[in-house]
Amino acid sequence: MAEPAVVNIHAHGIIPGTPLFSSASEPPVPEQTLENLRIHLRQGTGTIISADNFCDPVAVRTVRRAFPYLSIYTLSNVNPHALAAARCVDGRGLSEARFLDTETQIRRHPDVVIGVGEVGSGATFLGGVAAYRIIPDIVRARCGVVLGERGGERLKKALYDLRTLIPRESPEELKKYREAAADLGIPVGSMDGIRRDIVERLGPAVKEEMESTRYAAQVAKMTGAPMLVHTGLPSLGVIERIADLPRVLVLGHTNHPAIPPDEAMAWVRSIKERRKYPTYAGASTFNSAREGFTDELETFVRFIDEGAADIISTDYGAGHHDPIRGRVLAACKETGKEYWRVLPAFTSTPADVFGFDSGVLAEGRPADVVLANIDDPRTPLAVVHRGRLAYRAEGAEDALSGCLELEGPSTVKGDE
Repeated sequence: MAEPAVVNIHAHGIIPGTPLFSSASEPPVPEQTLENLRIHLRQGTGTIISADNFCDPVAVRTVRRAFPYLSIYTLSNVNPHALAAARCVDGRGLSEARFLDTETQIRRHPDVVIGVGEVGSGATFLGGVAAYRIIPDIVRARCGVVLGERGGERLKKALYDLRTLIPRESPEELKKYREAAADLGIPVGSMDGIRRDIVERLGPAVKEEMESTRYAAQVAKMTGAPMLVHTGLPSLGVIERIADLPRVLVLGHTNHPAIPPDEAMAWVRSIKERRKYPTYAGASTFNSAREGFTDELETFVRFIDEGAADIISTDYGAGHHDPIRGRVLAACKETGKEYWRVLPAFTSTPADVFGFDSGVLAEGRPADVVLANIDDPRTPLAVVHRGRLAYRAEGAEDALSGCLELEGPSTVKGDE
C-alpha cells in the first residue's frame, strides 16, 4: 500500500545546537538530533517542523544539507518575555547565542521559519517538564531525595492550583503539601526550602510566559503566520485570553494528560465556536507507555473516534513518542474508524495549514510517499522523499520487488 508521507508539525530535538522547549534547555548532542531525524524518517515522515522556540535559521539550513531525506522547517518564539521565562527555569541552551526576534525571522527567512511557536511548554507552564525534571532537580539538590515523574507531579499539584497558576498558601493547603512531601521521603527540615525554591523558580517563569503568549499572538496576527500554542491544564485560561488574535491557531496536544478527556473535548469545541479565524485541534502521540499517560491515550482514542483531531503530530514526550501511523492504526482498530478518514490529520491538513505542497498523492505534487505491507501497515517498508528513495527497511527488498524502481540507500545515516 502507498500513502502520503507524514507531515509532522510539532517535533523537538531535531535541529543541532537549538535549545529545547520554551525553557531553552541544553540541546541534544548533534548526533542525537540526527538520530531523532532518522527515527522520524523510519516512521514514515516526509516533512517535519521543529517547535523549539529559540531557533537559528542558519542551523536549519545546515541540517537540511546534512540530512536531505526530510523537508525540515522551524517555528520560532523569540521575544523578551520568552527569553526571561527560559532563564527563570533553565536557559542553559542560550549560552552566548543571539537570536533575531520572531517577526524578523519570519520576514527574512520565510522559507525556513514558517510560524510562531511552540508558545509555552511544560517547563514554563507548570506542565510535564516541571514534573519530570525541574522539581526533581530542586528536590535532589536540597535533600538528595530522587523523585520520579509521578512524584514530581504530585508535589507540583500540592504546591499549585493548576487552573489559576497560583501557589497554594492556606494552612490546610500547606498541611497537604507537607503530607505529600513526607510520603515522598522528603525530610521535614527540607520541606519549606524546597517549596520556596520551586515557587521562586516556577512562579516568575509562569508570569513571563503569560506575557510571552500575548506577545507571540500579536506577532502571529501581524505576520499572518500560524501559531502553535502549548495546550495543558495550566495554559487553558491563557489561551482563551489571546484566542482572538492569531489568524491561524493550532492548539498543540489537546489530548494532554493533565486535561480530563471530557474537559478537553468540551474546551476545544468552545474555542472553535468562539473564534472567527481557522482553529485546529492538535493531538500528539506522546509515549503511551510513560507513567501517568493513561488519560492521554484515552483522550487520543476519543479524538479519533469523534473526528475531533484536526492535526496529529508527535511532540517529544521526555524524548520519546509513539509513531503517528502506528498509534492512529491502533486507535482505528479499537474504535472501528476507517483509517483513510483520519489520514488527512497527519498529511494534507497540516500541509495546507503551513502552506506545503506535500501531504497528498497527486499529479504535479512532490513524490513524498510511504510504502507499507497492506497486511501489517504499521511499519513502513520504504519512504520516498521528493522522488528519491530516502529509506528502505532491512529485508524489504522482496516485498518491494516490482513496485519500486527508484535507487537509494537501504539505511539512513545523517552524514551521507
